[in-house]
Amino acid sequence: MLGTTLVTSLLVGCGGSANQAGTASANKSSTSSKTGNYYLTLYSINTTDSDFESWLKNVESATGLKINVIAAPTDSDTRQQKITTILSTGDSSVDILEINDEMSASFKNSGWLEGLNDTVMTDDIRGEFAKGYLEQMITNKDGNIIGVPGYAGYLAFWVNQKIMDETGIKSLDTKRRFLRNISKLPQRTDDMAMVVLGKNICI
Repeated sequence: MLGTTLVTSLLVGCGGSANQAGTASANKSSTSSKTGNYYLTLYSINTTDSDFESWLKNVESATGLKINVIAAPTDSDTRQQKITTILSTGDSSVDILEINDEMSASFKNSGWLEGLNDTVMTDDIRGEFAKGYLEQMITNKDGNIIGVPGYAGYLAFWVNQKIMDETGIKSLDTKRRFLRNISKLPQRTDDMAMVVLGKNICI
């Protein structure tokens, strides 16, 4: 499973100015300087997406916030180094960080991130996400959820090549092709694992 999470720094206040350690280095990657009345600063790897500006306008319109965006390095190693510096120094120039699963595992018990159980990730919201992911990836040792899943996808998809050869299935590279070939698959036996796609399809 491959995912990304939005986290809030424990030492950061929205648009805070009390501790500016590391601000200059973080702003070197900024897509826009932090000028004017910004209420929130987001450190994101999605700034090069074609629909990012449209997404940002929608978020600002829906929340009433003015959001400053800092473009994070796309290289995960460089990004982790920069985020580690931001968090460990108490840099208040960033309010929300976008991190991947590996970073979540590294940071969740550091004490640098704010627990969101009573604010953003309340019981009703938690019910919208995969329980296993929440518990294993973004819940710290004290039971605090330190992030909000941004998206989740699969890094790899394994198939039983023997069964594919026996049933004449050449490829499962699209959802449409997968659904079309379901009828060719044998009935599940004790030595076969279940396949689940999203919430609606399982064999």
